[in-house]
Amino acid sequence: MPTDIDHITGLILKFHRGMLSIAEQRELEQWVAGADGRGTLFEALTDERIIREQLEKMDQFSEERVRASIEARRPNALSPVVTADYPPAMGDGKRGEVVRIFGRRAAVAAAILLLMVTGGYFWYRAQPTVVKGVVVKNDVLPGGDKAILTLAGGQRIILDSVHQGLLAQQGNAQVSKTDSGRLVYRSGGGGVAAAPVYNTLSTPRGGQYQLILPDGTKVWLNAASSITYPTSFIAERSISITGEAYFEVAQDPGRPFKVKVNDMTVTVLGTSFNINAYNDEPGMRTTLLTGAIAVNTRGGRSVVRPGQQTLVKVNGDAIDIVDHADVEQAVAWKDGRFSFHEADLPTVMRQLARWYDVDITYEGDIPPRRFSGRIGKTLTLDQVLKILTHTRVHYSIEAGNRLIIRP
Repeated sequence: MPTDIDHITGLILKFHRGMLSIAEQRELEQWVAGADGRGTLFEALTDERIIREQLEKMDQFSEERVRASIEARRPNALSPVVTADYPPAMGDGKRGEVVRIFGRRAAVAAAILLLMVTGGYFWYRAQPTVVKGVVVKNDVLPGGDKAILTLAGGQRIILDSVHQGLLAQQGNAQVSKTDSGRLVYRSGGGGVAAAPVYNTLSTPRGGQYQLILPDGTKVWLNAASSITYPTSFIAERSISITGEAYFEVAQDPGRPFKVKVNDMTVTVLGTSFNINAYNDEPGMRTTLLTGAIAVNTRGGRSVVRPGQQTLVKVNGDAIDIVDHADVEQAVAWKDGRFSFHEADLPTVMRQLARWYDVDITYEGDIPPRRFSGRIGKTLTLDQVLKILTHTRVHYSIEAGNRLIIRP
């Protein structure tokens, strides 16, 4: 058996036992995301039907014993836990939760893991993807760096299809695309602007992009979002957004930085924070990482400290403050991960819909599932959904980027 398979076997065994380090989590995730059937193999190692079939072929366990083992490892239907980053690292407060779930699975899967990897790896490479007995014919690739820049005169530039270098002259600013794919504004070449010139950067579903504003403020724009801003800040620094964005604001005490979204304004000095204000979410969430911000609505004003999060509900003006917010979860999207904590199925699916550009349809009642864990955004949609099927979520991916969820 090849040495790399020996190594991956060890990682999968550690995955079952909840003992992976952060580096090992990343390595296993990259391996599973391979295009040569590894995702299918990984699903097989945790699929109760395939495990039963393999054990019956081995003739080492009675059918009754297999069924008892599988029932013993099945998660509670009312409070399933999904993990990714395979699984959260030891010492981050989640190890007991992971071991409790995966310890049941390991009783069956670990016993046949070596045989399936050595004897079944190349067999599974040639098989169609099977999830809970359903052949998946379609899959959706993850999103990437995609955005459209709309200039002041209405010209639209598709940024993911243009080469690096100077793109346009807007007012007294030069607009360039860097070799790392960022959009950057720099002063020069246009004299002093008589009036503000505005550009808009927008991402489609399945897209994200990074931007450096004229004052040096860094912006990460999530999928299905937009930011409108002047090409140079003259009297004030004020921009507006839709969707979700993360900011690292350049310090300028004489000119506070203002972010407007719907009827809310966030005022900052030198600060890093995240705003989630999608129209299909239950409210606008602003999470502060460093510095200080003031959140203003028609209903009042709240000063926010690092580690706090504000919530302004849909059609409301009141500002609710969460004192000990999950900051890592709020900005996980920027760092290439989905992160959930007791999230219901619609919450999870809204994020997947935006990143994979799919339309979600529910057949029957929405399963009352809850999800906690982390999943890398470089996986395909089917690979992400395979992880979710451990909580008995059934699905099919149809032509036209339609995802159907069944009880």
